[in-house]
Amino acid sequence: MDEQQQSSAEESKSNLNPLLIVVILIIVAAVGVMLWLGNSKNNTNQAANQVAPTTAPTQAEQPTGTATGSAADNKMTAEQTIAVEGGSFYFKPNVITVKKGQKVKIVFTNAGGMHNFTIDAFNVKSETINNGSTTVEFTPDKTGTFEFYCAVGNHRQMGMTGKLIVQ
Repeated sequence: MDEQQQSSAEESKSNLNPLLIVVILIIVAAVGVMLWLGNSKNNTNQAANQVAPTTAPTQAEQPTGTATGSAADNKMTAEQTIAVEGGSFYFKPNVITVKKGQKVKIVFTNAGGMHNFTIDAFNVKSETINNGSTTVEFTPDKTGTFEFYCAVGNHRQMGMTGKLIVQ
């Protein structure tokens, strides 16, 4: 009987060792995942905290006038300057968001070919340039989504377009 009990005890030990190893691995993996998720959450919060101050309006961008609720009082005084690159049938960025009533300055830089920058809805058309940059300025007086495009040849039909969103 002693031999049977001894072999039975050895079998229990050999069955216990793989189970113990699996349990330890699961615990280590769970702790690792919790640490990783904790660090990801902290990194996300830190990134949000770093971005928030740069997106807050400056004193010059604050609405002027009193809080009477009229549209004229809500107009912004600061100029919005946006750099736009145009090249072989593209604009970068191809979506621009601006505020109604706030002056917009588009600095259009040509990356190759002959191009211009046109927005029919606001009667905006830059000079056609072969290289370098040109500037257009306008103040949007209506909200909505409007197309901008290159009016040279068939560039518009070839996809050299973008969207101006006025909020």
